[in-house]
Amino acid sequence: MRDIAARRQRAVIGAMIFFAVGALMALISLCMAIAPARFADAVLAFSQWRWFHAFEVLSRLSIGAAFVVVSDTFVYPAFATGLGYLLISVGLGLVLLGRTRHECFARWTATLSTAVFRPAGLLGFVLGALLAYLALTDV
Repeated sequence: MRDIAARRQRAVIGAMIFFAVGALMALISLCMAIAPARFADAVLAFSQWRWFHAFEVLSRLSIGAAFVVVSDTFVYPAFATGLGYLLISVGLGLVLLGRTRHECFARWTATLSTAVFRPAGLLGFVLGALLAYLALTDV
C-alpha cells in the first residue's frame, strides 16, 4: 500500500513540475507574441543582470534533471526524457559558451525583429500550453 501511495505522490509531483514549466513557457511566450518590442527590451535588461548567466545555466540544468528524474510519470515518458536531456545539453552548452558570449548572444537576440519574435512566441505558447495540458491529463 505504501508503494502505491509513494508512486502516486511521485506522479503528482511530476505533473506539477511539467505543468509549472509548461504554464510558465506559455505565459512568457504569450508576452513575446503580444509585445515583441517590449519583450526584446526585457531580454536586454535581463542580460545586464549580474546573475543572468548563472540563472540561465542553473535553471536549465535543474529543470532538465527534474524532467529526466520524473519522466516515467509523464504521459509520454520518452518525450519528457528527451526534453530533459535537451535542457541539460543547453545548460552545459551555455557553460561552455561562457558568460561574455552568452551576454552577446542575448543582446543579438534582442535585435531580432517582430517578424521573428511574434511567430516564435505563438509557437512557444502552443507548445507550453500543450505541455501543461498533457501534465494534467495523467493526474
